[in-house]
Amino acid sequence: MTIKYGIIGAGRMGSHHANQLMQMSEAYIVAVCDSDEKIANNLGNRTNAKVYTDYHKMLEEESLDAVYLCTPVRGRLEQVEAITSKKVNLYIEKPLAVSIEEGEKIQTLVRKSGIFCTVGFQWRSMDIVKKAKEVIGDDPISLITGRYYWTVPLVKWIQQRHLGGGQVFDQNIHMVDLAIYFAGEVDHLYSVFTQKVTTKEMENWDGYSSTVSFKNNTVGNFYSTYGLYPEIDEKPFLDIIQKNRLVRITEGQLIIKTPGKEEKLMNEDRIAGINYDFHQALLKKDKSYILASIEDGFHTLKVVLGANCSAVQNKIIDIADLNSFGLEDLKKLNVKENVK
Repeated sequence: MTIKYGIIGAGRMGSHHANQLMQMSEAYIVAVCDSDEKIANNLGNRTNAKVYTDYHKMLEEESLDAVYLCTPVRGRLEQVEAITSKKVNLYIEKPLAVSIEEGEKIQTLVRKSGIFCTVGFQWRSMDIVKKAKEVIGDDPISLITGRYYWTVPLVKWIQQRHLGGGQVFDQNIHMVDLAIYFAGEVDHLYSVFTQKVTTKEMENWDGYSSTVSFKNNTVGNFYSTYGLYPEIDEKPFLDIIQKNRLVRITEGQLIIKTPGKEEKLMNEDRIAGINYDFHQALLKKDKSYILASIEDGFHTLKVVLGANCSAVQNKIIDIADLNSFGLEDLKKLNVKENVK
């Protein structure tokens, strides 16, 4: 059996996924699409795939088993409508959508189509995360802490809060999602964001802090920044606290600390795992290989948008009651009025 893939969005992430797929047996990239013809041609030449600049045309002309949707988050709803109408299986990059309303529509489209779909939370599929799942088991978790430090976004449009969503929406979303993977769904949260050190460089917050209560009464803290510099050697991490056990997950390493013992396990490629899992799900027609479902992606979207909503409205947000909020709600904010 072979799986024929198409890639919509041939930039950085599309290229990353293509590199992994090309190393897998029974995986064939037959079509790539990007609105920028040069970028599309670059990936098409590397993969020997047919090149398109119109994804509608690609979906009409190609007989695809699955599509990797690696485009910016705006415009996703129309793209998912086109893909699900063809009953093509879908890998969709995070975040799922720009608003809760749009995310809910995407979730509905995927559910009704019956396709296999995974959301691009690749940390869940890392070998060290699977090992951490085994170690943590069913023992109660007291506290989860996630951190992501970075600089002013290098991509200009991400610098604007209403387009990029801020650190919690752009990068620290991975730590939020990983915490949900271990502790279950979020019940409520409270966030405070500020901009103190980048006011002349961008229209976005540079300091983020959220306190979260999970439905199982685990508590979590997530903090991040755009205030540092690209070369800083501070890796994102998630800390999980149990009785006499600290489990720390970074991009490349799992650290387990217990009384009198410290164990370290290395991960070599955090991108490969999710591609392998998705490919195996399609080959074996087994959804158990999908660790980040459309439902997971939608819940995580609600949490990070809820964090933005909390910071803007200065109130505790009940995630179950949050049915309307999106990046457009950040458009009219005057950043100077929101400095804490």
